[in-house]
Amino acid sequence: MKKAITIKIKDAVSVDLSLRNTVVSLFEYINTLSQTEVIIDFAEIKSISRSFAHEYINQRNNSKKNIFEINQPINVKKM
Repeated sequence: MKKAITIKIKDAVSVDLSLRNTVVSLFEYINTLSQTEVIIDFAEIKSISRSFAHEYINQRNNSKKNIFEINQPINVKKM
C-alpha cells in the first residue's frame, strides 16, 4: 500500500474556489492516483462558492478514495 498523498488545493486549483468544473477536474486527477488515501490541504484558501462546495461533496462521496481535509478555514468549513 502506498503512502497517502497530500494535495494543496490552492496550488491544484486556486485560493478562490468557485467553479464546479474545477472540482470535476480535480477529482478526475485524484481518482487516477495509485494512493487510496488523499489529504486535501485547504490552507490559504480565501473563498469558496456554494456550487464548488456542493460539487466537492458530491465528488468526494462518489470517489473510491479515502479523502481527508486539513487546514479548512472557517468559511470553508461552514460550507
